[in-house]
Parts: sequence; structure tokens; C-alpha cells
Amino acid sequence: MSQITNNKLEFKNLSSKSFRIPYYQRPYVWGDDDVEIFVKDILDLSGNYSIGVIIVDQNGEVIDGQQRLTTLFLLCKVLGVKCYNLEYEIRDADNKFLQNPNQEIEACDELKRAHKIMTDFAAKDAEKLKKNIQKIFCYLTTLSSNDDAMNFFENMNEKKMQLRQSDLIKAYFVKNCDKKISKIWNECFDKFDDSNKSEFNPIIDIDLFLLHVLKLYCAKNMSNKIKDVELSSKKKVLKNYETIFGNLAAISDHTKEEFADLLSDIFKIFKKEIIQRDSDNNDIATAQIQTLLYVSSAVENPWLSAYLKFLMDDNSDKKKFLTNLVIKFAQNRYNEESEITKTVDEYLTNGELKIDDVKINLGEVGHGTNTAHFWFYFVEYVLWWHLSENGKLANKIAKEFLFGDTNKITNYKITSQQSIEHFCPQSRVDECLNGDTEILDNFGNLALISRDFNSSLSNLKEVNKRIEIIIKFQKSSVSSLKMLLFYTNAKEPVYNEENITAHLAEIQGYLDDFLEARND
Repeated sequence: MSQITNNKLEFKNLSSKSFRIPYYQRPYVWGDDDVEIFVKDILDLSGNYSIGVIIVDQNGEVIDGQQRLTTLFLLCKVLGVKCYNLEYEIRDADNKFLQNPNQEIEACDELKRAHKIMTDFAAKDAEKLKKNIQKIFCYLTTLSSNDDAMNFFENMNEKKMQLRQSDLIKAYFVKNCDKKISKIWNECFDKFDDSNKSEFNPIIDIDLFLLHVLKLYCAKNMSNKIKDVELSSKKKVLKNYETIFGNLAAISDHTKEEFADLLSDIFKIFKKEIIQRDSDNNDIATAQIQTLLYVSSAVENPWLSAYLKFLMDDNSDKKKFLTNLVIKFAQNRYNEESEITKTVDEYLTNGELKIDDVKINLGEVGHGTNTAHFWFYFVEYVLWWHLSENGKLANKIAKEFLFGDTNKITNYKITSQQSIEHFCPQSRVDECLNGDTEILDNFGNLALISRDFNSSLSNLKEVNKRIEIIIKFQKSSVSSLKMLLFYTNAKEPVYNEENITAHLAEIQGYLDDFLEARND
């Protein structure tokens, strides 16, 4: 029969213990504020200080308390105070740094910053810290079996005690496995958790990434269950995994190895091919389409599953696949035929992206401020594609608006925008459009821009508004090709039905050309 023991340990007794951080735990993640608060709390002690409950198994593996134990251990090293033994099971660089933090070792950035903060405090108050650190105590809970450890791990997750559902999933998939499998999972998690986003700054978090991996696992091994993985249930990642695998504690070693291999393959593709936040991509066209899909999709980004599957299976013409995917999504939205998720699931099941003859009338998609943002992003890409192909038109626009700088057009990047702007203001519908609200809310009278930009244009007369837009685009980057095109071609007076319908007809023509070019 398993037993659980609980003991209160003062620092002098705690320092005789040995702890090990198992491979399924996250790396050290405390930020600067967390470390400073911890050290300041010790400096300001008037009595004893509890660092809370530390939960370990019978072998000293830490189930909960990793961050606190690591922080206290590092502080003891800085102060030269005898402390407990602490080691990470697989993070060798972090281990070496903890044992000798003054040497040059490429440990995780959080550990290095924590060490610097502690060193700065010690330079001023080392003796007080040494004295007060002796007042620290904890409650040590020891579990007597692996089952107890896993149950505690799951219970902590249910109580939201600093654990993500993905942490629990990883714990199940690496339990009792060789280090090759745990290494795959940890390399993936470490990259997602790394605070240094200059090298890897993903557009989704680890929980959602694991849902896409699960979708692709089903596509490869059990296509009848693809629809059972609900990307919209991001808060129920664990439930999705249990739906597919049943009891996670009973997953076979073969399945664990098979899933780890797939996880490794998908993660490598994800890092190499999928756009990242605040990062350039050498393949401009595919980056533009991915950004279009990213900024216009729901938070779960269902398109990722389809694109990742294509990259795993084919990878021959990425631009063509992404173009077809966004056209299929546009067709679905226009015809209101099916959800995007359904289209993705069908592709994952049969590997085909069926697109019928596509006809989209942009005159039917405009609904004023209720217009779906997708259409603006879609048209922005179509305009960028057309202007990149048509140097004559790009030169004309650049000469009119941008001091002849065509780079502002060719280097244009789709970005997230939030506010729908009426070219002809709503306040002037009677004056300029004879009160015709259908023309006012027509797609030809609309652009999607940032809230700040929209606010700066409020209540400006048309001449001043046009000048303000020109100045904005000349000084910084172009934020809307659609807006740029409208004001380039609009005749005085700018706000009238003729200019709005002419603009709509122009972008409709570019869209028709784009859709026709897909078949070439």
C-alpha cells in the first residue's frame, strides 16, 4: 500500500537533502521580477519564511517546487552557503552552470539573469542574506510510488497550480521511456518556452501546437478520428488527447515512440517553414499568404494543420498550395458553404483540396463596419500580387504618393489591423452620397487600418485627409494598398459614388485576374 509522508523542514535540515528535476519538467522559467521579489522577501524577513510545499517522489525527483528549489539553490551558490544537492536529469548545461555559476556556460537565459540579480543584491547585503536564509523552511511531501507521483502531477494540473495541460501530456508520453523520446519532447518544449524570441518566436503556443500534431497523427494513423480533435477546444488539450488515446497512463511504448518521431518531424518543419512573430521570411509570397491566413483566422489557426501536412507529404510548390488554400477559404466564406475546419479535415482525410470554378463578387461582401476582416486581407494580398507583377502601375502609384519609392510597394507586408475606415465618412453620407447608405457601406468605400491611424483621420476634410494619408505612407510603411490605390485614382471631389464604384470595379478586375491566373 502506498504512503505519503509530510514533514516540515528547516533550512539546516533541508540543506542535507538531494533533489533531481526529472526530464518531463519544464526548464527554469522565473523572470526578473519573480527573482527580485524572492530575494527581497528574504532580505526583509523579521521571522521565519516558508517557501511552501515541495513535492517529491521516493527517489527525490521533484514533482512540484522546481522553480523555488532552483532559485534558492542558486542564491546559496552566490552567497557561498551550504545547500542541498540539486541536478537536472537531462539539461547538462544548466547543471554545470548551477554548480559553478561564475563560469562561461551556455545555460538558459533565465538562470543567467537570476544569477546576475542575486549577485547585485549580494554585493550590497550579503551578510544579511546569509543570516536570513537560515530562517527559510518548507513542507516536504514525499510520495512512495510512481502512481502517486503521476496522480499528484495530474491533480496539480486540475487545480491550475502553474502547470499547463501540455506539461501533463508530455509527462505521460515520456514516462518510463528512453532518453531519446524525452529529448525530443524537451527540445520542442524548451524552444517554445525560451524567453529569447529572437531565434524562435512562434505564432501559436505549445498547447495549440500539440493539438495540430494530434490532428496530423490522426491523419497518418487513424483518419476516422481526425474530426474528433477539436482545435477550438484549446483549453481542453488533455481531453482531446484522451479522446484519441484513451487512458494516457496506458499508452504503449510503440505509440510513444511513433508519436515522438512525428512530433520531431513536425517541429522541424514548423521551425523552418511557418512564419514567426516579428521575423522576416526569405520566401516573401508564402510569408504573405501565411500572414493573411494567420491574421484572418480564429485563434486556433486551422490552416496550419493543412499546410503542415502538405509540407510533410509534398513540399513541391508551397506558394501554389497556399494560394489554393486561401482561395478555398474565400470560396467557403463567400458561399457560406462550410466551416474552415471542415475544409481542413477533408484535406487531412483524403489529401485533396478541391476547388470549383470560383466566382467572387466583391460588391456583395461589404457591410460597413460589419464587413469580415478576411476580405480586406485577401484583397491586400491580391493587390500586392498584382502590383508586384505590374511594374507600370506600381511606378504610377509610387510617383503619385511615395516620392517614386516603389520599394514601399514591393516590400509591403500584410499586418494585423483592427479598424474599418470609410473613405467617405459616415458623417457626410447625406452631403456626398445623397444619403445612400448602401454606397457608404460598399466594399469600394472601405479599408482596414489600425485604430490609431483611423482615429487620426477622424473629422478631417477630404483634402486634409488625403494629405494626412500621403504623409503617413511616405514617412513609414504602407499599411493598406487598397487605401493607397483609392486615393491614387480618385478624382476631385474625392468622396462620391463614381470614385467608390470605380475603385470597386478596379479591385474586382484584379481579383478576377488573380483567380484566373491560378489555373495557368
